[in-house]
Amino acid sequence: MQSTNLKRLIFWCLPVILLVWWRGHTFGPIVLEKTGLQFWPVVKGRSEPLDCDESAYGYMGRRQIEGKALYKDLTEYKPPVGYWYYAIGVGIGGPSELTIRLMILPVLIANLCLIGSILKCSGNPAGAFAGMMVFVLLSTDPYVYANGSNLEHLMNLGLTAAIYAVLRTEKSGQGGLWLVISGVFLGLSAAVKQVCILGMIPLVIHVLVKNGPIAIKGRKILQLSAGFAIPWLIAGLILGFQGALADAWQDVVQYSRTMAANTPPDANAPPWFYRWLTGNADPRNGRLPWPFGRTDWLVWWGTGSWPIGIATVFNLLISLKYHRNAIGSIRTLVATMWLACWGMIVLPGLYWQHYYMLLGPGGALLAGFFMSGLMDSLQSAGRWTKKIGLSLALGLYLLAISMTFAIQVHDYLMVPAEQLTIRYKGGAQWVSLRLLSEDIARRVESWSPRPRLEMWGWQSPILYYANLDAPSPYFFTDPLMKVLALKDDALIRQRLERLTVDLEASRPELVFCGDAPFPRLKALLDRDYLASSMVPSAPDGRGFFVRRDLYQKFHSPEFQKNIVK
Repeated sequence: MQSTNLKRLIFWCLPVILLVWWRGHTFGPIVLEKTGLQFWPVVKGRSEPLDCDESAYGYMGRRQIEGKALYKDLTEYKPPVGYWYYAIGVGIGGPSELTIRLMILPVLIANLCLIGSILKCSGNPAGAFAGMMVFVLLSTDPYVYANGSNLEHLMNLGLTAAIYAVLRTEKSGQGGLWLVISGVFLGLSAAVKQVCILGMIPLVIHVLVKNGPIAIKGRKILQLSAGFAIPWLIAGLILGFQGALADAWQDVVQYSRTMAANTPPDANAPPWFYRWLTGNADPRNGRLPWPFGRTDWLVWWGTGSWPIGIATVFNLLISLKYHRNAIGSIRTLVATMWLACWGMIVLPGLYWQHYYMLLGPGGALLAGFFMSGLMDSLQSAGRWTKKIGLSLALGLYLLAISMTFAIQVHDYLMVPAEQLTIRYKGGAQWVSLRLLSEDIARRVESWSPRPRLEMWGWQSPILYYANLDAPSPYFFTDPLMKVLALKDDALIRQRLERLTVDLEASRPELVFCGDAPFPRLKALLDRDYLASSMVPSAPDGRGFFVRRDLYQKFHSPEFQKNIVK
């Protein structure tokens, strides 16, 4: 009995501990600074800085805690659940870099436990344990921003939970409540990012291929759909209570639809028929990342997990043939959901590296099912030739896992945290922006009231690290706004008009232009602002600007002396 409890404890606790430790490498310097303890082999310099998305969502979380409403006071084009989760995290831990790094851990631990629970139902705990270990690697791959608090982790949790709820339906032999719960979890994922609605396709197919009367199948699909609608109804009620429902409709439905339809690819983007695999090219010269080319902009999303990625394709083909019993049908559901996740990557057409995190849970589940099947077949195999073949297949798969582990030890665990973003993600800008933001925060520390900073571009780390507020809901320049800001597009014109009115009414003390400003913003800067020497200015209007009446105060000699000291 004690032995059984010990095995159960190891089964659940060891993967969780490894997951937390493995991801913790990126904020190891903060842990060392606060505790004096070094838990990782390489702890040098500073932690990995926040990227633009993490900073934007962290900023939105802080402003929500301060009483601002989504879409009415903080405009964005994704549904609200991911932003609300950021608000909860910032509300508990405060608006710090460490908060953003820690807040995603409960989500990943829950996903890890769901993966273990699903795989244990295959009857082979060793295969389930292997699948959980694979998830540790795939969910922390440094080449896909996976060690950040990206919204894909929240999406993954809902998709995995939806599969788990279907498994509970299969085990109990009853639909009803568990199918509604499955729909709820899928609805929560879609309420993080709209594209997760594609996850309904595998669930509906799963219901339709089952034996039974068509009326029962229709009822089950209605139960899934009812569950899917619940998170959206609750979100709508909350937004309606805040008076932001109309603004949410414009941002989440109208504007996001326009973005998906009208955002053009970068000038040097690869052709569409293989861009889904390679990701984006270097915008400066069109070069693709390794293994398709050479660039220091972004590394290919598969660099840290390609051995497991190749093995997953074989797992997929094997899993699709299982459909005769409850466990087999779950394998098929996992396989089709993994394919649906590819659709979630392809459909937006932007191919940023963090999108590929959607493949992680499915890859881990397919790995666990494959390992379990191999080990069960080995035990029942009669002929020695079959045993040799199965042993070879098992050995090759273990080799794929070992190679992925070795790659990440060398390229992730043994690399200083701050260097991860520079080497693999084109993130030298995030390092520089963190330093700039901290400098700005020191300069305005004693100002009362606190200055405001408007951001034209995607350099949102300045707002988060400097702990400043933007005067307008439009604090972040999305790809479509950037492209159409100089064109006469009706929807963009409406947003630029609102931004211009906000700026002219408040005249923020600071303005950062990471992109070329649109004409009315350029006119405002020329009239009321001076370019700061803290950031090199560009002829097209990019740079950092301080309001004329505060320029000397911001650049005061007394401050410079204090900095030197």
